[in-house]
Amino acid sequence: MQYLRGDATRLRFEDRSFDKVMSVAALCFVQPWPRAIAEIVRVSRSRFALGLLNRDSLLWLRKGRAGGSGAYRGAHWHTSDEMADALRDLSVPNVRYFYGVFLPSGSAVAQMVERMLPAALPPGSFMVVSGDTRRR
Repeated sequence: MQYLRGDATRLRFEDRSFDKVMSVAALCFVQPWPRAIAEIVRVSRSRFALGLLNRDSLLWLRKGRAGGSGAYRGAHWHTSDEMADALRDLSVPNVRYFYGVFLPSGSAVAQMVERMLPAALPPGSFMVVSGDTRRR
């Protein structure tokens, strides 16, 4: 495996260089993040997935407000609305949203509740956004 240092807003790869592209929590610390998403879409041949911190979550209330605390200091917490706007501007079809970590305590009780009642819980702290990049 080879690692390359680079700028997420100016990837050094040709268009459609990769079958699929995934980014997990990195875009929460990249500015301007919409430009980085455009680069991910550009270099992906078929699909991409983005793992993001969700501003509409209980974890944001505990750790994200006022600039964040601990490992979350300085992180951008995304919303599904701003992601929809960014991906609409890029004409990305088949956008899907998935959520996890609904109750951020991580306790055994929280995990049990998450398995039993996920639809009744607030949006999860971790949001995954995926979309197609296939060109017709």
